[in-house]
Amino acid sequence: MKVFNFRLEAVLKLRKSHRDKALEALGHAAKNADVLRKQISSLENKLNTVQAQITQNRRNNFSGQQEESFQGNLKNIRKSILDVHVNLQNALRMQDAKRKIFIMADADHKSLLNLKEKKSLEFHYTESKKEE
Repeated sequence: MKVFNFRLEAVLKLRKSHRDKALEALGHAAKNADVLRKQISSLENKLNTVQAQITQNRRNNFSGQQEESFQGNLKNIRKSILDVHVNLQNALRMQDAKRKIFIMADADHKSLLNLKEKKSLEFHYTESKKEE
């Protein structure tokens, strides 16, 4: 009995490599989005802390200069939050694009695996018929 030889084995390995790289890129994109979410959370906590300080200081005779300083700080934090939100939206779009690339690469790999399996079954069926 002959041994089954899949002629597209090199293509299968290439598609698996492409799938693995796409999965890695998707992981990096997801990690980047998570880092940005944590930055937003941190900035929002900082904003809440500054707002609480302003509230406390207003109860205890707040000078105009201190008020301006805190308001400037609030403005900078809000701007930072907006900037990070924009970066997060870009990261999420990138993650979606990477996910689509991975899905396509995975489908290509699986279709070639299915073809290999089908050809193997056909080969073994043909070989068993020859032996009979």
